[in-house]
Amino acid sequence: MTNYKDILNRDFYYLDFESNKNGDLFLLGLEHNKSFTCYVINEDLSFLCDNQDYKENFNIQFEHPKPLITNLLKSIQDKNGVIVAYSIAELNLIQSIVSKEKLPDLDYLNLARAVRSWKNKFHKEAYEKLPKFRKYSNSFIAKKNSLASMMRLLPTKKQAPSDYAPGKTTSRINHIIKGFKVKKEFSKLTPVQKAKATKVLKHNHYDVTILSVLLEEIIKKDPSRLQKAIYKLKDIKT
Repeated sequence: MTNYKDILNRDFYYLDFESNKNGDLFLLGLEHNKSFTCYVINEDLSFLCDNQDYKENFNIQFEHPKPLITNLLKSIQDKNGVIVAYSIAELNLIQSIVSKEKLPDLDYLNLARAVRSWKNKFHKEAYEKLPKFRKYSNSFIAKKNSLASMMRLLPTKKQAPSDYAPGKTTSRINHIIKGFKVKKEFSKLTPVQKAKATKVLKHNHYDVTILSVLLEEIIKKDPSRLQKAIYKLKDIKT
């Protein structure tokens, strides 16, 4: 097992997929060295990459998932980097794209596990006083241990935008795709459909870019919280 001290000075690659319960992939948000890219990895959403505002604000671009993930993993390995995500869901998706025998020997940091340890040591009382993150939703990510919810323990840091809607991303994506199949052009979508597209991209951008904020806080307070959250990419069972 990799010692937590061995990863502290390495490059971190923060990522988050947008997918549905059937395993269909839509987006991959990636941040490295403070640079964010939103990869559209579903052809039904590829039209979003033609929007100039999205290019400027989210560095959006279309890629097919298998070559994208394969090349990304090779690049991370070449640079001795570490993958950081909030859960092992992203790892499971990677393993569904790249066969286990072709996975490189990479370290994978499940930040959710490290955050739970950090919360229990430094913010247990404050956490217990937190209300449900979003009252309208019963989804898992609306609950108190979700990524955006945990950020409430750091009130002076970046908080989720008001239109951040746990559990609604897939329905928003479906609405966008359905509208485009009828209208054939992004410019002809309704204002509601355009707004939903923007909200989906903002949601993914927040989930990715907030990972570094939490990781930096943990390292500052007690980096040993990371130890039990470090896995080997090839060793995790799906």
